[in-house]
Amino acid sequence: MGKLLERWRYGSGDEAGSRRDLRLDLLRGWCVVVMVVDHIGGRDSWLYAITGGNRFFVSAAEGFVLISGITMGIVYARVIAREGIRAAVEKVLRRVQLLYALTVALTLVFAALSALLRSPWAREAAPGEPPEFLIGVVTLHRSYSLTDVLLLYTLLVLAAAPVLALFARGRTAHALAVSWTLWALWQVAPATAQLPWAIVDEGFPFPAWQVIFVTGLAIGYHRGAVARRIAGLRALSIAVAATVASGAVVLAYVAGIVVPPSLHGEGTLGTVGQILFDKDDAAIGRLAVLTLVSIASYAVVTYVWRPIALVAGRALLPLGQRALVAYSIHLFIVAASATALAEPLRRAGGNAAVQLAGIAIVAVVLALVADAASTLPRLRAIRPHLPIARPAAVSLAALLF
Repeated sequence: MGKLLERWRYGSGDEAGSRRDLRLDLLRGWCVVVMVVDHIGGRDSWLYAITGGNRFFVSAAEGFVLISGITMGIVYARVIAREGIRAAVEKVLRRVQLLYALTVALTLVFAALSALLRSPWAREAAPGEPPEFLIGVVTLHRSYSLTDVLLLYTLLVLAAAPVLALFARGRTAHALAVSWTLWALWQVAPATAQLPWAIVDEGFPFPAWQVIFVTGLAIGYHRGAVARRIAGLRALSIAVAATVASGAVVLAYVAGIVVPPSLHGEGTLGTVGQILFDKDDAAIGRLAVLTLVSIASYAVVTYVWRPIALVAGRALLPLGQRALVAYSIHLFIVAASATALAEPLRRAGGNAAVQLAGIAIVAVVLALVADAASTLPRLRAIRPHLPIARPAAVSLAALLF
């Protein structure tokens, strides 16, 4: 049995030579699947027994933000060690430019599409006049349903630049102290913690959610030191304890003993539940459950990697490695699933079928995008060199605007 478990363990095969931690990619791919299912939504679905249906103590959003922070910490620790802090900050800022453009474009397009299709969330939003909405989105003072997490991610990556600089100078404790103080201030007096500024229709307030990302960033950046501290039997003991505790939380939820508040009900704890498990505020209860579930999930994919990768790796790894593209694709599927076209199937009890179809479409489109991206460099190599084309295109776009 021991030899079998050793063969199942992560690092016993080809993945040992990968520069990426495929366990994080796989878990982030699972987060994407959960987001697609929960965002397509509907009243009932047997898939909610697996994904939580956005009713559980923690959602895929917390996992996505935490894993993104850990991954960024791992990557930029190497960049700083190899090229220095300045090069790392420059790379971060280039990343922010891409995220800003993607956030603005998807917010405008998704809002317009939602209004055109008369989606339920379009009726609840109050975008105001088009010029006002446009200016608010461009200046990052305005968000929209489902694209608010992209705005949060843009701000988080921007904030990562000074935080990484502090890590590199040995000031990790100071950075974490500031991050957790800002989170605590939001919990008790949110009006005084509106950083970087107040954002209309913001579902993920930066002061609250940044603590998940910054903590993950610290874990990733100091990954080697963390691994050395919990090596051997201590790591196994922590993994077993977190897995048992996570199982107890799941059983308490399934049995209806402790149900957190959500969009679907007030839960079983009343006001206390709101204080402990409010999602918008990233309340302390959600952070505690996130810690348990994260340790347990990472332990499971570490010790049982081979069977999990064999069964789900081909499906989840691409989603995790291109999570931002997958999330962007899923917005249009969510918009389409809320139209009258999908309503007959939902009424017939086929809500899970709609959700599974959404996951399949995301996977197929993502594969097509990846193929196109790999083909693009070859097309660039054979295209004629037209030095005037780029300035002409920019001038035309400016005139049209």
